Amino acid sequence: MKAISNDRKTAVRPVFWWSLVLVILGLLLLIAAIQVIGAKQGEPCVDSYSCSGFLIAGSECVETETERYCSKYCQSDQDCPDLWRCGDANPTVLTFETELIDTVCVKLTPHS
Repeated sequence: MKAISNDRKTAVRPVFWWSLVLVILGLLLLIAAIQVIGAKQGEPCVDSYSCSGFLIAGSECVETETERYCSKYCQSDQDCPDLWRCGDANPTVLTFETELIDTVCVKLTPHS
């Protein structure tokens, strides 16, 4: 009589790997979608991740005294649209205003 062997391999099942691949692909698709369909420059935003092109185009969510809106990094006023200027601001990341101060395009207001 032959003994029954319980030689189970400890390899991870293929279902785990497929699930992991699908989760990673889903996250990549979400990030890619935000790059295309996120808020445009001047539109309201929650944080920089909600702005179109936040990873590849230098977009940031800027918070002023009265509003939050998507903007982009700049080096001079010529980098900004009409009625905007290049100025110091605090980008907002994950709904928190950062301590970082960088130059981004900011909307002109009557008192700026």
